[in-house]
Amino acid sequence: MNPMPPAAPRGGISRRDVTKMLAAAGAGVFVGGGVHGYANERHRITVTEASLGVTGLPDAFVGLRVALLTDLHLSPIVDADDVARAVAVTLEQKPDLIVLGGDYVTWGHEHFIGPIGELLSPLTAPL
Repeated sequence: MNPMPPAAPRGGISRRDVTKMLAAAGAGVFVGGGVHGYANERHRITVTEASLGVTGLPDAFVGLRVALLTDLHLSPIVDADDVARAVAVTLEQKPDLIVLGGDYVTWGHEHFIGPIGELLSPLTAPL
């Protein structure tokens, strides 16, 4: 008994080729996003202003300016200059109160705890 000969290739793209192209595109998006984040976004420091209406707030708190710093993650990837810039930008806003929201260092980099404390030490506000 003779096995059937393989089918002659048809014109167009095979499912295998489509799968390979989709896998390559997905990998490109993943790698490109990581490179963009590492090269650009980790240095982007932003100020977001929001007004919160709170009923029953004593007059002494009307117009209170609160600064929140969070997710600084001092590490081999986020250097001290980025944190120093975040502190400078915060002080430029002249807040009445400064709140530190956490994530000062990246897990596993406990040796950055002392340096992050020094970098944050210029933060002062009336409240």
